Amino acid sequence: MSRILKSVMTFLVAVPALSLALPAQDKTEIIEKSFRTDASRPAVLEFRDVDGRLILSPSDEAAISVRIRKEVKTRDAKRAARLFRDTKVELEQRGNTVTVRIRYPRFRGLFFWLRDSARVKVVSEIRVPAGTEVKADLVDGPVRGDNLEANVAVDIVDGDVRFDGLKGTLRVDSVDGDTEVSGDIRSLDLKSVDGDIRVALSPGSAMSEDWKIRTTDGDVTVYLPESFSADMEIRKGDGRLETDWPVESRKGLSRHTFNATIGSGGRLLSIRTVDGRVALKKR
Repeated sequence: MSRILKSVMTFLVAVPALSLALPAQDKTEIIEKSFRTDASRPAVLEFRDVDGRLILSPSDEAAISVRIRKEVKTRDAKRAARLFRDTKVELEQRGNTVTVRIRYPRFRGLFFWLRDSARVKVVSEIRVPAGTEVKADLVDGPVRGDNLEANVAVDIVDGDVRFDGLKGTLRVDSVDGDTEVSGDIRSLDLKSVDGDIRVALSPGSAMSEDWKIRTTDGDVTVYLPESFSADMEIRKGDGRLETDWPVESRKGLSRHTFNATIGSGGRLLSIRTVDGRVALKKR
């Protein structure tokens, strides 16, 4: 190894180590606000964040309540102040629609990570009334919701999506991340490029329209109650099929297609995966 290469490698290791020896500069702010909504019609939550965590929970009031924790950790006091100041939380209400936007500062310099181990963390906790239309757009998640009665749409690039005890509808369009949902579901449209999908339906679930579950590289696991009814089509590439129901196989040129009738049949539940396992289980 040449002397020049050794010197460069020593520099790359030493500079971050020196920054860690400096005292940490932490700044934290809690932003809280409640928006009253008209209980006679559905409330709408529009949420946009690039790099943060979204946690949704039910509200007993006709209001969307927002609590956002903004935190900056860095070794440089001036940089901490700038990052804290330039990380914006924008809250707006128009009629029954509440919009929450998180805007981050631009990092300056090609080697900013060598000068400073800066981190901006934002956690958004939002409580929504029953029947809310949730539209969440994130680049780097994750997203979680517990015991919601809502119709939810999530567009996310990199992050896991999890909803436990959901009563309503769910649409997820994900590039990289696992999706998991359980509850009393009426409409389901799940798509992931790289991620596992797990669905566990409660006995009250029923299809109001055709459902779709798609993943390119990932496993699909669906737990169905014995009272559930649907016509099912499964298309898969590599990966095995595990099922508690009898299926009929139709072999195509490039994939295997399977059909099944669950209960008395009805709406179409379509499952497709290119590289992954498909499992249909009884609850």
